Amino acid sequence: MPLGRGATHMVTKTRWAFSLHCFYTASAFVLSMLACRPMAKGSNTHEQQIETPGSRENNARSAPAISAESIGLLRVDSTLGALRRRFPGAEDTLWEVGEGYPPHAALKFALYGLTAVASQFSDSIDPNRPAEAWMVPVGDARLPGGLRMRATWSDLRRTYGGRATLVSHALLPGIRFCSLPRLIFFLKADGDAIEVDSSGPTNIPPEAPVAAVEIIRGIVGFDVCAADRSVRKP
Repeated sequence: MPLGRGATHMVTKTRWAFSLHCFYTASAFVLSMLACRPMAKGSNTHEQQIETPGSRENNARSAPAISAESIGLLRVDSTLGALRRRFPGAEDTLWEVGEGYPPHAALKFALYGLTAVASQFSDSIDPNRPAEAWMVPVGDARLPGGLRMRATWSDLRRTYGGRATLVSHALLPGIRFCSLPRLIFFLKADGDAIEVDSSGPTNIPPEAPVAAVEIIRGIVGFDVCAADRSVRKP
């Protein structure tokens, strides 16, 4: 059942990033960002400055690292109120969901030449809580294992190996590797055409590039990766 604006309050303290609804919202949101739709009225292109020593800032700017814990020097587990104070240029925006669903409130940050959008999947921002998810469209950044963010499916498969799960096939395929359970890689490919076996997707074109990376705060419900680890225990 679609969640209305009033119902979103029921999930503000629930980590529901692995619901079907949420992954549709993520795919739709990636497409909206890639299409350069306006994120908020009165937005500007000035990059926000960080309050760190110049040498650390310059190193991060050269190719900021994206991980489950951070985007460059921004910690994703920080409360959104703290991040808004640290980055006063942060803009209120919307996490686009798709036709028939109301958008979620979000904050947009301009960091090291990247755009990073944080949402709590609610209709308002609670400054005392961290984001439930961060979406970072492709840009000049580094991924775990030394990959550049402009990597292909072949690069991801070779570097991260092991089991991969197709967590979204609506609009764009979203792939989660068991070795990196809090990162979801959205690829520029036909999600409806993807086939899977026990090890993961089987027919994604090797040259399919990364479109965006989503960092999720937690996993709700059945976790394929955790179940797989428990089965393999001696």
